[in-house]
Amino acid sequence: MNRLGLLILATLKQANAISIVSAMSIYEIKTYASLSQSTTTMHRTIKYLLEQGYIQQGVKNSKSSTFYILNYGIEAIKEML
Repeated sequence: MNRLGLLILATLKQANAISIVSAMSIYEIKTYASLSQSTTTMHRTIKYLLEQGYIQQGVKNSKSSTFYILNYGIEAIKEML
């Protein structure tokens, strides 16, 4: 996992995005954490986190996909920090 992946996981945990309903869009994650990475980079990292089972897709917010952290992601943060 890279640094951006860890920042995304930490942001989801800190924002309490732990369920389908409380999930956050990429724009919300970028704003909450003041990230300057491009949307393409964010999408690529989100895709990796989804494939690895750290996060799950939540309910759509208008046209935007949303994401929330799973227990596996929370455990990964604890191990890395």
